[in-house]
Amino acid sequence: MRLDLKLVSKLIKKNSWNIIESWQKAIIEDTKLATSRSLSSFDLIDGMPVVLLAVAQNIAKPIGHELSGEGLFGSRVHSQAKVRLDQGYSLPEIFREYILLRQKILASLNNNNVIPTDQHRLQNRINSTIDEQLLTAIESYSKHYTQNLRKLAATDYLTGLNGRKAFFDQLDSELLRAKRYKHPVSLIVLDLDNFKSLNDQYGHPTGDDFLKKFGKFLLRQGRKNDFTARLGGDEFSIILPETNIGQAIEFAQRIKQNFLKTKDFFEKISEIGLSMGIALNNGFIATDFYEAADNLLITAKKEGRNKIIATAQKKAS
Repeated sequence: MRLDLKLVSKLIKKNSWNIIESWQKAIIEDTKLATSRSLSSFDLIDGMPVVLLAVAQNIAKPIGHELSGEGLFGSRVHSQAKVRLDQGYSLPEIFREYILLRQKILASLNNNNVIPTDQHRLQNRINSTIDEQLLTAIESYSKHYTQNLRKLAATDYLTGLNGRKAFFDQLDSELLRAKRYKHPVSLIVLDLDNFKSLNDQYGHPTGDDFLKKFGKFLLRQGRKNDFTARLGGDEFSIILPETNIGQAIEFAQRIKQNFLKTKDFFEKISEIGLSMGIALNNGFIATDFYEAADNLLITAKKEGRNKIIATAQKKAS
């Protein structure tokens, strides 16, 4: 006698809450699912009833198209995977939840005396449904962490500003855009004078705190389209799209003036100065453009520090 898959589907729907409750109990008791124990019952259950409904419907009649990432059930699983990531789940924990759900579905069917004559076909339907939804969850998980890794690679860990790689990528883009539309681009490279002495005298935690505050300060100085980055240590840069050398010098002088006005914000600021080099794009590639601005910064420091020197060795202050 063949197994009536429609009857099995109805049984799963009828006993869905008992299956979920049994699954929930197994989740809480499972030592490999530590994250789940910090969640409320509501948060723990989340979208699992939808997963169970998909299993029931797929047993009666395959619904492969609805299990895809864009399908009715797939999109819900995609959303649930995001929730689990926000809750702190690891990928093995997500796997574990689906494994336990599969076990509880089969246990429920056995308890309802479902004849195992055609159990292979039944298990294929159950497995295909859960596996498809598990793949959707994995894709969501992978996409999330790929995006995070890219963001981490592009972001300076201490200040939260753009990092060195992001800076050169952006500089490449701005130079291409400037060439296409014949716009000027100016580049400021700056560093903090006497910063090493602050670290030596007060310790690196004080120095790190100063850099964090300085990073936030620099962000407040720029326009929406300016690109601020930390290149390493106490060296920073600002890309100024559609900005000529005169405008860039005025901007740098304003930064310097505002910096000197923030003594209450920056403790021990009297010991720190700003040196800046400003270059204008002149058929440069990104690395040469940076080198031109950096060389002007070196000149500013050699000439007594706390100075601004722009393209063509023009003294700005």
